[in-house]
Amino acid sequence: MPKKTEVLVLVADAARGELLRRGRGARPFETVATFSNPDARLPNRKLGEARPGRTHESVGPRRSAIEPRSTPRSHALVAFANALAAALDGSVKEEPGTRLVLAAPPRLLRMIEARLPKKSAAAITRTVPKDLTRLPRLALQERLAEIIATPA
Repeated sequence: MPKKTEVLVLVADAARGELLRRGRGARPFETVATFSNPDARLPNRKLGEARPGRTHESVGPRRSAIEPRSTPRSHALVAFANALAAALDGSVKEEPGTRLVLAAPPRLLRMIEARLPKKSAAAITRTVPKDLTRLPRLALQERLAEIIATPA
């Protein structure tokens, strides 16, 4: 009888993430790692954002604020996506043949997928563009089992 492959599931949102493992057989998911991004819930001014720069109009005395290209919160989200992608990559390298399932809001999901190396990205079997982090533990277990059982 061939061995069933291991399934790793990343359930994340902008503020936290959890890497779950379902081993061979129908055992419940167990937590492999947890991640947190405390900066995701702070306002930009608390993260060190300065007042926007000012510019003069070409005619007249009016001045307008210059909109920043990115915010400290978006920088924190990029760093968090990098950390999640690195953890997934490390897990796939540790255990070849592992299947990955990613469940995160669409924006974070795209960021994680873009940061994964090709070999690790090839291990992704399902993506769920939803925030499942707020589900109770039992409901999360049932939902993930449902997601894994249905073909892509």
